[in-house]
Amino acid sequence: MSEEIVIPTKVKVIQQRTNTIESRKDPNDPNNALIKIENLGYFVQFEGSYESLFVGMEDPGDWLNKGSEVEIIIRPRRNR
Repeated sequence: MSEEIVIPTKVKVIQQRTNTIESRKDPNDPNNALIKIENLGYFVQFEGSYESLFVGMEDPGDWLNKGSEVEIIIRPRRNR
């Protein structure tokens, strides 16, 4: 039996996600809002899956786009 599983798939969605930490009216301008947002990083969703996987804080670049064919590899972690 092989010690790894290879799942061929395609990128369905890749996006940078954020979280709104705080929002309130600007005390100096009631028509404006002050909003604090934190960057959560980049997440990828693959065809056939409802979960999104975190792929880092930096944009993965041109090699990982919607429609990119990739392999998800699951293997036991080796002792270091």
